[in-house]
Amino acid sequence: QQQQHISYINNNQSNYIENVLTAFTNKIEYRLQQLEERLINQVIMIEKKVDNLKFTTSELETVIYETILPVIKVIHKCSFNNTRNTSARDKLTKYSNDITYLLTKRDTNQLSKENANPSGSRMTQSSVNKSRQTTSMEQNNSE
Repeated sequence: QQQQHISYINNNQSNYIENVLTAFTNKIEYRLQQLEERLINQVIMIEKKVDNLKFTTSELETVIYETILPVIKVIHKCSFNNTRNTSARDKLTKYSNDITYLLTKRDTNQLSKENANPSGSRMTQSSVNKSRQTTSMEQNNSE
């Protein structure tokens, strides 16, 4: 009878330890899930900011390359025609060549971007949800 009593106590202790471990495991899983959601939301917000910055940069480049540099080139031609000083003409020629180089380089870059047509993979909320569904199904199957 004493042996049954000891066995009963050991069984209760085992159940207690198992319940404590299960509770800790559940808390850890819950906190990990919360952390995952926060990180995913932060990544999505960062991607939105990056996209906005890319758009702004693209607009600025368009203004610079399609408006400002061509106007500078026209003004330069007027200045060049009215300049008689050789060193000033040399500097204006170099300046004109630099502007032409920038415009040509941009046109070349635009063509290579259009030809490359990269397909970037962005993390979206729907792709994250699909990933979670797949993961939870895999977990259920493994249990």
